[in-house]
Amino acid sequence: MKKKALFTVCTVIAAGWLLYSGFTPLNMLILIVMLGFCVASFYKW
Repeated sequence: MKKKALFTVCTVIAAGWLLYSGFTPLNMLILIVMLGFCVASFYKW
């Protein structure tokens, strides 16, 4: 349950950041990296 909550929070933050900063190629790259870290921490636990 804790993992799912963390993953949801991570996704919401990433999506909110993308909407706030705009859809540029650099932002998309940063978003992928952020989600990558989220997935990595999700499976690590």
